Amino acid sequence: MKANLAGLRSLISNPDFLFLILISINLVVGALTAADFGESWDEHLRYQYAQKSLAAYSGDVGGLKDEKGSFYVMVGKLGSEVLGFLRKDWQPIQAWHYMNFLTFQLGLYFLYRLAKRVMSGWAALTTVLLFVTQPLLWGHAFINPKDIPFTVFFLGSVEFGLSMVDVLTKRDSPPSRDRDRLAGSEVFLGNVFSGEWRGLVRKKKLILIVVSASSLGLVLLLIVFRKYLTTLLGQFVYQAYYAGPDTLLGRAFSSLAENRQILPAANY
Repeated sequence: MKANLAGLRSLISNPDFLFLILISINLVVGALTAADFGESWDEHLRYQYAQKSLAAYSGDVGGLKDEKGSFYVMVGKLGSEVLGFLRKDWQPIQAWHYMNFLTFQLGLYFLYRLAKRVMSGWAALTTVLLFVTQPLLWGHAFINPKDIPFTVFFLGSVEFGLSMVDVLTKRDSPPSRDRDRLAGSEVFLGNVFSGEWRGLVRKKKLILIVVSASSLGLVLLLIVFRKYLTTLLGQFVYQAYYAGPDTLLGRAFSSLAENRQILPAANY
């Protein structure tokens, strides 16, 4: 009995195990709420693009135009068909939404791996909790087949790249207790933030300080004058929306807003 309790305490005190619990809870909650999300106004375009991209592999390339890459939409379409077979009560768009949500869970795994490289397991788990509980990200995890997958695959690319650095570092360097204790990527990051800084000449240090201070000042400026800048930007958008097609501003806005004739100015 004591051995079982000790084993249970060991699991509960392990952030990796709690991360798996978090993912499991997400999968259940996501399955229960996937049907609550409606179709976004342009989502059918991505769905149709997936259908046409898959059809192209069987020789039907009529009307297919490249649009932000076809890899994910094809994977999402095939995965949603499998989910639709398992959940007969789901509409195709609901299965599509849950497939997007599954992709989001993969992103949480990459984020957790990356965070553990620069902080403790508990801090990494807290980071993932803060990330996944943002209402905007949670909603977009279902209905956004563009930005969410891009974020996931970007995180994955960074993690796989750092893992490659780990392997090369361990292969090309002699064994060392310090190097065994720290992953190769952490050694790399440490060099960036310490050794590289010490090696910079005074002029470059001054430039970096000025650029960093200017960036911070710009962020603070945007926060303080956010209301005024938002109003100013809104007025500019309305002016561009109603600008004539013969003006430079009107032509520029029309090239960026393809659905200008369909959507009201307030949407922009």
